[in-house]
Amino acid sequence: MSSSDLPRRRKGGAIPAGLILIMLGGIFFLQQMGLLSLHNWWAFFILIPVFGSLGSAWALYQRSERVTPAVIATAMGGMFPLLVALIFLLDLDWGVWWPAFIILGGIGMMLGGFGLMDHRPQTEWVSRLFRPWGLSIGLGALTLGTGFLTYNLGTFDPFAILPRWWAIPILIAATGGVLAALDSIGKPALTPFDVVGSLALSAIVAAVGAMLLLDWNMNLLMPVVLIGVGLVVLAISLFRRRDTSPGEPLV
Repeated sequence: MSSSDLPRRRKGGAIPAGLILIMLGGIFFLQQMGLLSLHNWWAFFILIPVFGSLGSAWALYQRSERVTPAVIATAMGGMFPLLVALIFLLDLDWGVWWPAFIILGGIGMMLGGFGLMDHRPQTEWVSRLFRPWGLSIGLGALTLGTGFLTYNLGTFDPFAILPRWWAIPILIAATGGVLAALDSIGKPALTPFDVVGSLALSAIVAAVGAMLLLDWNMNLLMPVVLIGVGLVVLAISLFRRRDTSPGEPLV
């Protein structure tokens, strides 16, 4: 790290510290004057890592002068404690707002699926195999959290439309393997065995979602899972055998 980066890093860390001190001092002053009454004022201390994450994200943005995956990932790191602090400060009901954490996690997974969270260099194999899963799982989590949150708030009742609607997000998550397989068509980065393994995993997840949605006998789940796991193991075994040279022992 060059010497020119040190002032920016210190500046990015000093800004949240100064804001925290000003905020806490102002709150204590207003409380002593009888102008403000907060039962959960201590929740402001939860904002310390939030300001730290946002300050670091701002420093990274100033250094790169653009919104990079590192900036987004650093800023997202402060969103969970921010949500916790807001629930305490606004005296919200945890029994109502807990799905917001699932929504936030889903957003993070989707950002990762779009390649907007990991600033480290990734191989094309990792990118095309795991990012579709991140996108589908994130979308499923976003659907699940939104459904429960709107139900808790009384704005929408998904149970009135489909009693076991919460199985649909599982089916959405199961599309990850299909998306990875479609993305591999005509591209040499993924072998057929990688595609088979990914599709088998999709089949397992989809089977769970379908059985829950249709209220089928869950005793049928075990054979389906065994078949799916068998396909995954077979695909991995064939992949290793294909990559092993004649003189090397098979693992």
